[in-house]
Formats: sequence, structure tokens, C-alpha cells
Amino acid sequence: MARKTTPVVQEKSGNARGKIIGTLLVLGLLVVVIRQPAEAASFARAAFGWLGSVGDALASFGHAIAS
Repeated sequence: MARKTTPVVQEKSGNARGKIIGTLLVLGLLVVVIRQPAEAASFARAAFGWLGSVGDALASFGHAIAS
């Protein structure tokens, strides 16, 4: 007898609302960069500086726990 196969149900990878929100955020970021490049660059420098300080703090915390 032939073996019965069951169909595989594939779930959606994302919903339409999330894709719309992501697209709007990217478009908004692009508009800010095009209209005010100096301010966008300043904000990016500040954001990455903050992320760097968070990384340093986490590294210090890990080092303190390991000691």
C-alpha cells in the first residue's frame, strides 16, 4: 500500500501590519536623512556613542562578576 502523506502547513513569516510599520519607519528615516543630513549624522553619532558606553558598562559588569 502507498504511504499517506499529510500536507505541511506553513505559517506566515510576518503580518501585514508589521511590514507596513517597518516600511513607514524606513521611509521616515530616509526623509530625515535627506532633509536634514547634519542633524541625522549628529543623532547617529550620539546613538552609537551611547551604545558604545552601554557595551563598556556591560563588559565592566562581566569582568567584575568574573573576578
